[in-house]
This record gives sequence, structure tokens and C-alpha cells, in this order.
Amino acid sequence: MADGPLNGIRVMDLTRVWAGPLGGRILADLGADVIKVEAPNGRGAARGATRGGQFAAGDPGDRPWNRQGSFNKLNRNRRSFVLDLKKPRAHELFLELVAKSDVVMENFSAGTMDDLGLGYEALSAANPTIVYLSMPGYGLTGPYRDYVAYGPSIEPMTGLAHLLGYGDGTPRVTSIALPDATAGTVAASAVMTALWRREMTGRGAFIDLSQHEGFIPFFAGELVAHQIEPDLPPISSNRHRLYAPHNVYRCAGGDDWIAISARTEREWQALTHFAGQGWAQDPRFATAAARQQNEEVLDAAIGAWTANLEKIELASMLQDAGVPAGAVVNAPELLSEPHLHARGFFVELDHPDVWPVSYPGTPVRIDGVGASGWTVAPTLGQHNEAILGELLGLSASEIADLYTAGVTADRPPA
Repeated sequence: MADGPLNGIRVMDLTRVWAGPLGGRILADLGADVIKVEAPNGRGAARGATRGGQFAAGDPGDRPWNRQGSFNKLNRNRRSFVLDLKKPRAHELFLELVAKSDVVMENFSAGTMDDLGLGYEALSAANPTIVYLSMPGYGLTGPYRDYVAYGPSIEPMTGLAHLLGYGDGTPRVTSIALPDATAGTVAASAVMTALWRREMTGRGAFIDLSQHEGFIPFFAGELVAHQIEPDLPPISSNRHRLYAPHNVYRCAGGDDWIAISARTEREWQALTHFAGQGWAQDPRFATAAARQQNEEVLDAAIGAWTANLEKIELASMLQDAGVPAGAVVNAPELLSEPHLHARGFFVELDHPDVWPVSYPGTPVRIDGVGASGWTVAPTLGQHNEAILGELLGLSASEIADLYTAGVTADRPPA
């Protein structure tokens, strides 16, 4: 496991897709012993599996369940333990592990754990100090509790789509399930808070985390603004209701862009001085109010200036001049970003079913330590024997019987 301040904390992680696994990954990156409890078919079928997708080099290979890029990115620093929780013997084993753990995390639909007979009452009976996190899309109560919930469907219900658009009146969604990412971050924070309280009081915790509610506070300022001024103008493309210029502008290249904003008069003067295009002498841009009133003309002028300039070099020079600017980078450019490499952000991990791959690391460095002792995402059931034998004390023959009975497995069903 990773080296970190959570060494000694054991987490039973039943989460899937993005939000829950991200929360578990944050805890694992910080040193927790995270045991990913997986169903035998949790990564898809043995043949033709596509769940999780993004196979290395586009090739599912002989063991596609171990080659899914998104799974391997989200599930590093964990151990994999396969249990079919629909089987009674699996229940017994799971509760034995709960008794030896600190945290249980799941993001099933509301009520699923109760239906399995593994709700908080059962878990706390096995371990009164357990911290149990349940994170369904809309929480465990309320009229939406049984709604099918994925990031792209949760996101419009937070109000974000109403804030995004290109001036044609049509709402936009991000298409990348942002509520999953924020919910995962909130989940890790909630678990660590509950562990701190347990350290202080000896009490376990039952955490009800709504992914829907977990996203809304991240842009609460816009909601407050609309409450104060209900008739605010609609969001228009990449512009800001207070600042101009504030947009992205095409640069030299096929699809290269730069983001530029001038929030203060000082930043505007720095931009005009650096560009040398005479904008400071144009009465249409003389004040902040005038620049907003003539934003179309201003954006066209800036766009004409940036059109033949290289985005990364231009962003660097604008920053040196005191102008907020950033190149709009694509994935290959991000992976080769010198600043991130200088900070050691990317971590290369060698997976037995893939090859060495660079993964995004952690933004958190404690006492200067980021990635230390990290391990690649486990293959399916990789740690079955260690967990059943070393943690639960089962013999080799008892473990073999569990494989035969389908209670555990190290490959998906055919």
C-alpha cells in the first residue's frame, strides 16, 4: 500500500464507476489499506467485455477485465477481493472483514445494502465503531431517492446546465459527469472527518452522501447572485458578466486556443501594452463598462491578434506581463506539460496485463511526499488468498471450496 498518514486504516470499498472509486483512491493514495470488494462480473464478462472501456492500444487482449484504462486509473493502491454478496457464505465473510475494518464505502442505489442484509444495522452490529458511507445519486431519503443516477443525468438537475451555453439559449452540459468527481472528493473528506470524530469520541458513523447535493456547493456563488438579482442576463458563451475581455481565442494551428481575462484596469493596461495594437486609445474600450458594451468588437480584435501566435508561448509571455492567461491544452499536451513533470505529478505504474503507463498522481504532498509506495490497480481477485488466508484465517482447502462454490473468483464468468 501507499505510504501516508492513513496507514493503519482499512477500508472496504464496494464502489463502482467513477464517484466512489475516486473517493476510495484518495484514501488509498493517502495510505489507507483499501480492499476493493468486487462481484465476479463487476468488470464485465470473460469474453467481449467492454465495461469500463478504454483498453490499452484499443485492444481488449486475453483478459479484458484487467486492461480497462479507466478502471486502472481509478483503482490504484488497492487490493482486489472478489465476493458474490448474493451468496450467504459471502455475507459471513464480508461481515468478518467489517469487524476488522474501519470504513465501508458503497455507491449502490438507495436501499441496495439493506436488501442484501448488509445495511448499517448489520454492519454496526459486526463493528460498532465502523464508519459507513453510502453515496447514492440523490441520497437515502427524499422523493428522488430511487432515481437512476449517473453524472450526466445528475448534472442538469444541479442547475449547472443553465449557466452554460453559447448565446443561442440552449443549455449545455459538460458531458464528463462532473458531479462524480466532486462527489468522490466530498466522500473522502466525509470519511476522514468521521474517522477524526471517532478518534475523539469512539463513535462510528453512518454517512448519507447525496452526489446531487455534493455538486451544488461548488458553484453556489452563481445561485446566490441569481437570488440577489433575479434578472441577471443569461450566460453567453465563455464570457463573464463582470469582466471584459474574458474569453478563449483562436491561435496558430489547426485547433489551438488561449484563454485570456482582464479583471482589473491594471490587467487590461498590461494586456494592451503587451499586444501593442492600440486598444488603449480606442474609446470603445476606454472603461470596463465600455469594454462590456463593445465586447463583440473587443473579442474580434483580440482574436485577430492571437490568430497567428503560438498558444503556449503566448500564454507564458502574457503571464510574465501580468495578464491572466492559459493555453487550452489537449490530452497529449497535458501529459507532456513541463510544470507537472517538474513537480512529479505523473506516476508511472507497470500493470501485468498492460505495460508501464503514466497516471495522474495526487495534488496532495504531505511533508513533501506525494507518491510513495504506490501500486498499480490490482487484477481481478489478485488478493483473494491473502485476504481469506491472512486476514480471515481460512485454510487452503477452505479457500478452494469457496472458488468451487462461486463465492469468490479470479476471473469473470464466461
